[in-house]
Amino acid sequence: MFRVNKNINVNESYNIIKYQFQIFYRRVDKFKDHIMSAIKNNNLVSNVAELGIEKNKSAKNFLKILEAEKIYGTIYMALGSNSSFGGSVRVNFHEDFILFNPNITVTTKSGNVFQL
Repeated sequence: MFRVNKNINVNESYNIIKYQFQIFYRRVDKFKDHIMSAIKNNNLVSNVAELGIEKNKSAKNFLKILEAEKIYGTIYMALGSNSSFGGSVRVNFHEDFILFNPNITVTTKSGNVFQL
């Protein structure tokens, strides 16, 4: 979390925020490497186990996964196993993702493309 100090000048604030984002992006890169490595070891990990386009305007708390996956305007998806809830893919991997403000492009079987 960022701590606000009224005595910090703008340049110092910028450097603190820049440092925090550098840490965040390093974590994102490590997570991406983790996912790609898991897929390389077992292609079933790339299975889209769950997918939802969310429309719940009452859901707000992105810190609680069960609520966050229902926030209006997000897409919720999971990769990996879906056998525990009726699917046919069984793999020792299941990872949930929430995408905020996504762009959704749909391509129909006939080749028509449109954005949601």
